[in-house]
Amino acid sequence: MHASTILLDVGADCPYFAKGYKVAKLIRREDETILLGPGNEEYRLEGDLKKDPYKTGPLDENEKRIANLKFDWLHNGSTKNCELQLRENRSCNGCGSEGKWSMEGRIFWTYFHGISHKMEFNADYTEAVLLEPKRNPASRIKLPVNNYKEGPLDANEKRIAGLKFDWLHNGSTKNCELVLRENRTCNGCGSEGKWSMEGTIFWTYFHGISHKM
Repeated sequence: MHASTILLDVGADCPYFAKGYKVAKLIRREDETILLGPGNEEYRLEGDLKKDPYKTGPLDENEKRIANLKFDWLHNGSTKNCELQLRENRSCNGCGSEGKWSMEGRIFWTYFHGISHKMEFNADYTEAVLLEPKRNPASRIKLPVNNYKEGPLDANEKRIAGLKFDWLHNGSTKNCELVLRENRTCNGCGSEGKWSMEGTIFWTYFHGISHKM
């Protein structure tokens, strides 16, 4: 019978934490999910934990928004200590460990270093906070703003420098404008920001949001 094992962090509020029970082993089988207690006793879990959150097959439109992006990993919630690189084939590299990822709505799952992390993205998909396993403070991932170059424009960037674009927030109706300047600054919908481009990938940051286009 096929089974997969996931290691979960045990919170310090657990009465067995001080006795060395700091990592719990979750065993998923085809017909049940078992949690091993501090004495290796088995607890059968009911509900959503039986369902493997990691999809297979093509990405949906929502997942394509974050595929191939590299996020800063902030284990303590505020300081970057490593990176999480997502790939289009649903694999990832989290803090030097190969793993996998999946997303349903704004709920994001990533598995690396033997731990399955459940997180929730903000509305702009630029930042997510850890929901499970519980940590205090909660770990976060954050899209870095360092996709923006400095120095002279390359030949490709010069093609769009100085241009004014219509911004269509809903994809069809103009609601404001994006003005690009030769010094890599911009004004997007009345907000001062910056821009950069690598090949056909264009980045612009304004109103506190980094947009990849």
